[in-house]
Amino acid sequence: MLTLLRGGTEGFLIGQDDRGQTSTLIGILLVPPGQAYKQCSRAGTWYVGPGGSEWSNYSTCSTLAVLQTRVKVHLAAHVVSVAALIPAIVIFFLYKQLRVPRVVLHRNLFLSLLLNSSVVAAFLAVVMLRDDRHSRIQSNSLGCVALLLLTKFAAGKLHVDVLRSLLFAQACGFGLR
Repeated sequence: MLTLLRGGTEGFLIGQDDRGQTSTLIGILLVPPGQAYKQCSRAGTWYVGPGGSEWSNYSTCSTLAVLQTRVKVHLAAHVVSVAALIPAIVIFFLYKQLRVPRVVLHRNLFLSLLLNSSVVAAFLAVVMLRDDRHSRIQSNSLGCVALLLLTKFAAGKLHVDVLRSLLFAQACGFGLR
């Protein structure tokens, strides 16, 4: 039988078993198991950190590896988009039969997609995947700011081109009904 001695401020419990020994962590109520932990002393109190308050170790909760993997996947997706868009744009420019207004709108849309994917891939590679990204971002260099503004411009241009294509489709009677 376990006797509850006291509850921690973050949902941890300290308990005592039938033999009178204060056990380590009984359970975690608010934080999922395996994400954080506390150390329980033999006196039935939580470890007190340097600041004089109860201390929880959240170092195992770091999501840096997961975030880096997401950025790498994001970068790979943009590189694949660039690789797929380049031949399509070349085909649009090579054939004279494809120089009608509807196809020109698609060509411009593909050019916007190419610009957006290229700039975002460059930003991810130059800023986000570097080991010195925190100092690079904090230094607020002109190149970093220019690259970030270019990503915003490319995204805005892409949205305008999508809107133009949609309006053209509506004007031609190809709209959604």
